[in-house]
Amino acid sequence: SLAYNWQSEFRAYHIYKHDALKPYKYMIWLDSDALCTQSWDVDPMQYMVENNLTILFDNFPAGKTIEYALRTKIESVYNISICHAIPHRNGYLWGKKCKSEEEQPHFQHVHGFHHITNLDVYRKPEHLKFLKSITVDNYRFSRLWDDQLGVTVPAVLDAPEKAWDMRRHNITLNIFHHGDMDGKGKGDVRSYTKWWNKKGGRESWDLGREMCEIYIM
Repeated sequence: SLAYNWQSEFRAYHIYKHDALKPYKYMIWLDSDALCTQSWDVDPMQYMVENNLTILFDNFPAGKTIEYALRTKIESVYNISICHAIPHRNGYLWGKKCKSEEEQPHFQHVHGFHHITNLDVYRKPEHLKFLKSITVDNYRFSRLWDDQLGVTVPAVLDAPEKAWDMRRHNITLNIFHHGDMDGKGKGDVRSYTKWWNKKGGRESWDLGREMCEIYIM
């Protein structure tokens, strides 16, 4: 839909230029249908700040872009040919160079339902130039390129050792999203209400029951 495509474009580019966010360095994103299932024993925002990260993400990969035009756009902005975002064994993402002139990118995405971003990084002129090139310049409302690609490319191109996977750094939040916990696998219950009632949320999470049950319909 037009509305969904617009929010994708907004998250991929306009959000980093928005006046309301100018005073802030860090942004924690949680989709409206991404819901907590436990109290967090680690503060991911504190982890983000203390390690001066570019992005701290809950799941990778989720979707991919296979378009030669992406390579052209990356080359025009960053003067480098990157065809892949690859998880490193030490828990961060890095960009793998294209092997030949003909190679088409197969660029996997950070999952968009939950991550924390360093806004100062995404506001850099080169990253805004790239993000503009995949949204308002040529592809408005199309979702050919989207917010997941938009959050991944600058992180990989800027400082890959600062793009961290939460679980690879011992952060397990168990956020319920489309039946999955932290985007891992497919659960047998797709509804959060059913999970709450049938999978023990009401019984096992005391603080959640105290604070949230009135809002769970």
